[in-house]
Amino acid sequence: MQVLNEARTRFPVLPEGPEVLDRWLEIVTAYDLKGKRIHDAHLLATLIANAVPALLTANPKDFPLVPNIALLTPESLFVS
Repeated sequence: MQVLNEARTRFPVLPEGPEVLDRWLEIVTAYDLKGKRIHDAHLLATLIANAVPALLTANPKDFPLVPNIALLTPESLFVS
């Protein structure tokens, strides 16, 4: 629980206003997503609606390549 509390102090919780649903529907429709992938699309929609330009993930293949969102892996942060 301490790790979670520390993370909450370091990273803001993004709001999920109506724009998130609009962006989510656009992504799901544009990429014809189904099943578990629609949850990944929800995360991307939240980032887009809140003007967050990148997502750090260990599983970039889980996400469709949408414009204006860079998919970063932990390894890519340490490449010189």
